[in-house]
Amino acid sequence: MDQAVEIAQAIRHTCWEERQIVGGSGAVGIAAPMSGRVRPEGSVAVLLTGCNLDMRLHHRIVSGEDVDAAAGKETG
Repeated sequence: MDQAVEIAQAIRHTCWEERQIVGGSGAVGIAAPMSGRVRPEGSVAVLLTGCNLDMRLHHRIVSGEDVDAAAGKETG
């Protein structure tokens, strides 16, 4: 799966499940175990940093639009 898609999924998850707003770089630590790229043994802590994300783009991502979070453009 495309890394940008995995990051967008992590942004959605963080918003809807954790009630936090994070940008792409802040969501990478969540995207890695969600995608299976990292398989931790035991409990995991992720430091959520920054909220440097245009809120219009954030809304599009959490609404399920297919966007490239890094470029702020629609994909496909």
